[in-house]
Amino acid sequence: MPRAPHHFQPPADVLHALAEATGSTAVVCSVTDGRGVGKTQAAGAYARQRVADGWLVAWIPAQTKDLVVAGLVTLADALGLRTQDDTAAAKVRDHLQTRTAPALLVFDNVTDPAHVIDYLPAAGSAQIVLTSASHAMDRVGVRVPVDLFAPETAVRYLTESTGRDDPAGAAELAAGLGCLPLALAQAAASITRHHWDYPTYLRRLREVAVAELLDARPGDQYPHGAAEAILLAVEPFLAAEPTRGLLDLLSVLSPDGVSRRLLPDADAVADLVEASLVEEAGPEGSTVVMHRLTQRVLRERAGHDLAEALVRAAELVATTAFPAVEAWDRRDLGDELIRHIDALWTNTGGAAPVLTLRLWAVRQLIESAATDRAIDLATALHADHQRINGPDHVGTFHAAVGVAQAYTRAGRAEEILPLLERTLEAVGRMFPGEVLEISSVLDAFGSSRPEDVVPYFEGHLGDIRRDQGDDHPDTLTSVDNLARAYLEAGRVSESVVLFERNLGDRRRVLGEGHPHTLVSANNLGLAYWTADRLDESLPLLAEALDGLRQAVGESHHDTLAAANNLAHAMASAGRTDEAVAIYERTVALAESALGSEHPTTTALRDSLREIS
Repeated sequence: MPRAPHHFQPPADVLHALAEATGSTAVVCSVTDGRGVGKTQAAGAYARQRVADGWLVAWIPAQTKDLVVAGLVTLADALGLRTQDDTAAAKVRDHLQTRTAPALLVFDNVTDPAHVIDYLPAAGSAQIVLTSASHAMDRVGVRVPVDLFAPETAVRYLTESTGRDDPAGAAELAAGLGCLPLALAQAAASITRHHWDYPTYLRRLREVAVAELLDARPGDQYPHGAAEAILLAVEPFLAAEPTRGLLDLLSVLSPDGVSRRLLPDADAVADLVEASLVEEAGPEGSTVVMHRLTQRVLRERAGHDLAEALVRAAELVATTAFPAVEAWDRRDLGDELIRHIDALWTNTGGAAPVLTLRLWAVRQLIESAATDRAIDLATALHADHQRINGPDHVGTFHAAVGVAQAYTRAGRAEEILPLLERTLEAVGRMFPGEVLEISSVLDAFGSSRPEDVVPYFEGHLGDIRRDQGDDHPDTLTSVDNLARAYLEAGRVSESVVLFERNLGDRRRVLGEGHPHTLVSANNLGLAYWTADRLDESLPLLAEALDGLRQAVGESHHDTLAAANNLAHAMASAGRTDEAVAIYERTVALAESALGSEHPTTTALRDSLREIS
């Protein structure tokens, strides 16, 4: 939610219209009309008023459907509604339909009604406000237009912002800027910064040759006075670092805001805030927001090296990205980085570093239980790789792996069997060393047709053994994968033999306490359990669990999985009390480490409920 700008002139008519639109039935209010007129600030003023009234208020960027879903998932987290089934956005809608306490949900910058229509509550006391420059939104709800400042409002704003008592000069300047709120804010900041009077600013403004300084898109004109005011405002900050670099970063990252923790220079941020080139949003100004019109002017200025700015922004995102194991705990930061990656993609349309970042985004979505979004992004990324790099490029292969992982996590691998078959064929031909990535594809394939996947695993093991030797860690991993494929295909006796041999090899090569050795022990214990050899299964599963607790910690995902396996086996052996004790301990550990709504936690809790 944006903070109130200095000397902000709240549009009383808009606030009144929004207040009148409240009621027991959810009402959608489209705040429309042009760019730079203050739609977001008008909605922000109303939202701040409702926060003061004690309402539940949520602010969601809505430029794309993915942003809408991400914002609703974050809200679901805050309301305790998020679960592992990827229905958090719909659950927020259902919650609002039955909520009796007052609530306000703002979707900012909606570009297409389809992005939000499925998530609007049809009943309840919640009020919905949408800001949009598209008149297509008019049919969605009550239309509340935001207009240019009235001349007297513009004069009052300039006078209060600059401290200059010259009504005639302020009126002339306001007319020159078309009374556009964004342009007036830039003008007031520049006048204050440079100690200019109104005539001096107006003269400088008329000297700005927009046609020479901007490479504007044909047919997409800037609002009257806006480009000139922005160019004049940024001029002193483009002269030197760090403000020039900061402006470039903010012009290509998400228009919905950048966390201060990602920005390199706090003093430079403060300078841009003072100049009204950016605004602060969120608690204690934790987010820095640049207006989309300002972003566009900066990107389109003549002689600007946009490619360099994009590379620097991509490097910032890449250095901030974190490993998949941290995806759930850091999902808020992950969602922000995905917004920046989307913005970079929009501004580049095919740069290799951004393609790599999009693959990271796919895996972040998978590991944070946003599988529907992961499927959409992975599918688009794979198509983009094929278009840009061709079907046999290593990047296309990795993108296909992302598709496989996303569909498998969603339990929908059977929908992409032709893609999996093509990927496996290409992988065996071109990338025989990609052990872990191939395993992801094979797991996806095997989840739908386990008997058909075995030949691929067998062929892959032959390739790895030939290239790496019998005792290479990749070979041992491939053996374990083949044993799992046998088990999934119902070839239990062959699975047991292979798991037994591989456990012995890993003990010899890696050592008794190595995490991979302990995972092999756990896998063999499962195979024994499947073969109804409980007397051998239970001790081995217990040994694997104890070893993993020491090797990687009690809350590691491998340890939690081993605890689940042991508890399940004990329950099947009639040792229910012991199984319940293990599950209760494991659920508590998962809740502490991952949170109560993490998919692993909810799965463990469901298993405990089944045997209790």
